[in-house]
Amino acid sequence: MYRVGALAILALLLLCGSGRTERSLEVQTSCRQLAKASGAADAKLTIARNFDNGFCWGAFAALQGLSASRWPDSDKPILGFCAPPESTRIDFIRIFMRYTKAHPEETNTPFAQVALEALASAFPCSEPT
Repeated sequence: MYRVGALAILALLLLCGSGRTERSLEVQTSCRQLAKASGAADAKLTIARNFDNGFCWGAFAALQGLSASRWPDSDKPILGFCAPPESTRIDFIRIFMRYTKAHPEETNTPFAQVALEALASAFPCSEPT
């Protein structure tokens, strides 16, 4: 279990590292075509194979994969949001796109920070009563 937490933290450091990071505007530009994809939640998508689609798909694959990870000593999600199991990668992309449209002041903010803010806003965790 500690290994999962360490891997999640490593992935976040890579996404948010001090080196050259993608800004939310760059990822927003890459994700435009995927955000317009249509189909039912359980439908298979056919998307063009190009750099932008691959970059966007991969960025959100990492977030979706880590979204189920929990801290070893608690049930708190490592990424700080509680996406329902039925949420899809396209859902994550569309949430990010809506958030960046509503918050144009964050265009120069690192992608990982904005994506996590968007997903936490869309999928808040309920506090135990």
